[in-house]
Amino acid sequence: FRRLSMLRDALGQDGRFPAKQDHLFNQAYSGAVCSNLNDPPQDQTQRLLTLMARAPVRWQQGVVVIRIGTNDFGKQAALDALSRNPSDPDVVALIDSCLSHIARAVQRLRQTQPELRIVLVGIFNNAEWEKFHHLWQSPEALAAIRLGLARFDQGLRALVAQDPRMAFFDDQAWFAARWGSREATGMADYRRVRFGSRFEVSNTGGDDPRHATLQDGHAGTVWNALWAQSMVELINERFGLNVPGLSTDELVNFVDADGQLGMR
Repeated sequence: FRRLSMLRDALGQDGRFPAKQDHLFNQAYSGAVCSNLNDPPQDQTQRLLTLMARAPVRWQQGVVVIRIGTNDFGKQAALDALSRNPSDPDVVALIDSCLSHIARAVQRLRQTQPELRIVLVGIFNNAEWEKFHHLWQSPEALAAIRLGLARFDQGLRALVAQDPRMAFFDDQAWFAARWGSREATGMADYRRVRFGSRFEVSNTGGDDPRHATLQDGHAGTVWNALWAQSMVELINERFGLNVPGLSTDELVNFVDADGQLGMR
């Protein structure tokens, strides 16, 4: 795959690795780590810059969202280390490296499009992920994880504070405002999110839209719909844009067009 990617790049074609089959400007892919923002062969930033160069005027009003880090320091091993020591040197090194890559990616984007708006998304705390609910069932362990992850969000906030054309999206606060968090004992105790007037969504796993996450662990349809709604609200508020908002009714009709889910 790497050789094919390099060959396609050399021929002036899109050599993204793995090959993309979804939205043109979406450089994300499953398994991506922070170094992929800048290092070849993936170099997601350069690939986006190449696309932006084809329509520079359009991108003067553009917004780039950078959301990465889970595969570096958000998996079980890293969280387990943080639960014992929120300043674990190995995890701290991964966090600092990720912040460095994000800062470099922002700088590269700015060099080409100085007026570009950029949103940096904080790290989600996977201790809230339903597949990990059986782990770290003590307030001390959970507090240590949150403290350790805070280093990353604080770093992103520091970057944003230097530039009025940047915004920070607090992923942990966004989740807590909807589903809540674990109870004081560390056990799972989440609210259900009412999705329109049809059904509720619980912080559980399954491919039915009434589960927050899919069976494979990725965010589900409703989670993504509500997240997109909040992202649009943020960029309009922060940057003074007029991106049409996503109404709850619109999202409900998208997820449950025939109304069958609400009848179950």
